[in-house]
Amino acid sequence: MWYLYYASLVDENGTVVPDAYHEIHFEVKGNAELVGQNPISAEAGIATILLRAGDKPGMLLITATNEDLEQSTSQIEIQ
Repeated sequence: MWYLYYASLVDENGTVVPDAYHEIHFEVKGNAELVGQNPISAEAGIATILLRAGDKPGMLLITATNEDLEQSTSQIEIQ
């Protein structure tokens, strides 16, 4: 199964910053792998990565980082 995962670069009010073009590094823990370029440049405040999930259900932890920004980690369940 394939998934697109989005990381939004937001300001202190939670609004996407449309002129944010930072390089975002993604890391995934669990039964999945990142596909394509990593790190990836955000476009209009959003960085997108492609994930390919394995054949077993379970939880994934996806972390997005940049040395100048706050790290963010999300948890998703793969069925």
